[in-house]
Amino acid sequence: RLRPKDFFDLVIEVAIVRPGPIQGDMVHPYLRRRDGLEPVSFPTKALEEVLKPTLGVPLFQEQAMKIAIVAAGFTAPEADRLRRAMATFKRVGTIGTLSDVKLTVTIDGESVLDTTTGAGTQTIKRTLTKGTHRIIATIDSHDTFSQNNIFYKTVKAVPEPKVFFWSEKTNPPLLALYKQVYDVDVGATLPANLDSYYAVIINDLTGLSIPLDSTQNLNTFVTDGGGLLVVGGQNSYDRGGYGTVPIGNMLPVYVGSPGKDLGDMNVVVLIDASESSSGQQGAGIEISRQLTLGLINNLDPKVRVGVVAFQTSAQVVSELALKGQTADLVDKVSRIQGAGQSNMAEGLQLSINMLSKAQGSKNLVIISDGLLLPQIAAQSRTLVQQAMQQGIKVYTVGAAVGDDAFIQERIDEDFMKELAGIAHGSYFRASTASRLKLLFNPPKDEAKKNTTDRQATVIDSNHFITQGFLFKDATLTGYNAIIPKSSGTLLATLSSGEPLLVVSRLGLGRVASLGTDDGTSWSGPLMNADNSPFLLRTLNWAIGDPDRKEKNKVDVVDGTVGEPLQVTVTADAPPVSKETTFVRTAQNTYTGSLTPTQVGFVNILNATAAVNGPREYGQLGESNALTRAVGETDGRIFAPQAVEQLAAFAKTKSLQVVHEEVPLRWPLAIAIFIIWLIELILRRMLGKS
Repeated sequence: RLRPKDFFDLVIEVAIVRPGPIQGDMVHPYLRRRDGLEPVSFPTKALEEVLKPTLGVPLFQEQAMKIAIVAAGFTAPEADRLRRAMATFKRVGTIGTLSDVKLTVTIDGESVLDTTTGAGTQTIKRTLTKGTHRIIATIDSHDTFSQNNIFYKTVKAVPEPKVFFWSEKTNPPLLALYKQVYDVDVGATLPANLDSYYAVIINDLTGLSIPLDSTQNLNTFVTDGGGLLVVGGQNSYDRGGYGTVPIGNMLPVYVGSPGKDLGDMNVVVLIDASESSSGQQGAGIEISRQLTLGLINNLDPKVRVGVVAFQTSAQVVSELALKGQTADLVDKVSRIQGAGQSNMAEGLQLSINMLSKAQGSKNLVIISDGLLLPQIAAQSRTLVQQAMQQGIKVYTVGAAVGDDAFIQERIDEDFMKELAGIAHGSYFRASTASRLKLLFNPPKDEAKKNTTDRQATVIDSNHFITQGFLFKDATLTGYNAIIPKSSGTLLATLSSGEPLLVVSRLGLGRVASLGTDDGTSWSGPLMNADNSPFLLRTLNWAIGDPDRKEKNKVDVVDGTVGEPLQVTVTADAPPVSKETTFVRTAQNTYTGSLTPTQVGFVNILNATAAVNGPREYGQLGESNALTRAVGETDGRIFAPQAVEQLAAFAKTKSLQVVHEEVPLRWPLAIAIFIIWLIELILRRMLGKS
């Protein structure tokens, strides 16, 4: 009916068949205006600029936001809240609930925030002195539950952790950065006693500069809970012979060229084609197919690719083969349809069987919403554990595109992250899945690289180091040739694919390998205000608990009314308290518990913990399980005041189609009579002739 003439008409076609324009009766007015059957008009002159592209009929969410800003004086955040309220046709009557609330926050009794706002998050920045601080946040709101209108929290500020910077350089930029945040000792040799340090930084040392006794000392230090950060440079890793000295065994990387030979890289894509992933706008099998095809199209022809799909049962869509030799792979993926239950476990078994026969690097990419029955989820965890033991890296991708609220409703991200973490892989949202190509494609030849190929890029956005972080204009001029081990987690690369940061656990401690230098020659942009948090977070992660070495301390975790609070005491002698009895759980370590009966703050042995209301009041909004159930059964969520809409919807849903058997005696009798009559006429005509 639209008969598109240009690209914008195609955009209109996509937008106009969505639930919003259809239920808002916008389709026919737009078509009539476009065909010249109805005059184009605008509510006001101010709205003409907003609505002119769509002939005065609002079709896009962005237009709804602009209308709110122009016509109703909304701020941009308020308009976005309005958009969210209108964004789903599964909820009815929620727009009228938009309102601002008064928010106050105090720290140790001092007011640090007093505002009326509708924003979902407020940020407070304060420098705190050593010790435990009490935070109270209060909202003045006439909502359904008053039990969660006050929130109590404690924050403990500790002294700067002490670290050792092992370097033969006098004052590299990285050292100057770390001195601003940590208590740093510097030396050209490693101290024999590392008990006072939380982490050791090895900065651009050759392998021969790290003697065997120092390596053994470091190994004991890390396995007992210490941190190790190894920084690259002209003398480190591949340029310092790390592949032939004992320190290389402690690292989460191999040393050498990261190039990948023909057939060395194997990638199996496991696609969720179940009923839960079908028929959802912005999610489901269509998104899964697009993600799979996008990944396959971005892979080098030298990469071996296989595809498995799972529903109630699993099937091999395409066996593992060189991408350049699978001409029908795209067609096979395009024909996958969504139906049945989510039997991810069976799909995992087929995928693992496929990869177990392969030689070289083995990688499994799971594209799913993660919505599984408990027993299937348990089986899937076990199979991913088996995959890890066979050297298979597992990466997961959430099959949904949209804002945070939509993705959280449609994807069990916690489960998808858990699967990836078991096998030292990473979880990607659909919007960042293009980063996968950096993991599987061979890096560019050195002669063909330009500045855009040397941009630092985050691969895994879910780790403590990289969560919420993006590099800004971080072009590096050099790097070391390192390759992640199967036990290592790759967090960042250059845009050409060379690993930049790989981390892993070693015993009770943590090890991080940085594949560039200390800012002297290669990594200057990492030292600026925008990018330096990447380096600070890396050392923070390696340090771990920043007060674990304190000898006499009491740790108690915030909790809720009616649930035990665990109290841990580190001391030379058993602690004595009226509130609880302590038992010895380790050397110089004692634990006990107490159950608070009211909200606020509790004190025990001079330590403070916050106590909030029952756990059931701790979550905001609808339960994800509820919204999923409503969506999968084609239901709606109604606000309490939407009584008329609820009644109308229930009436619509109560209509039933009744199938009745209708006897065919009379039609058959009439048909027989007509046939007899025709035969009689023909007989008479033939008799006359």
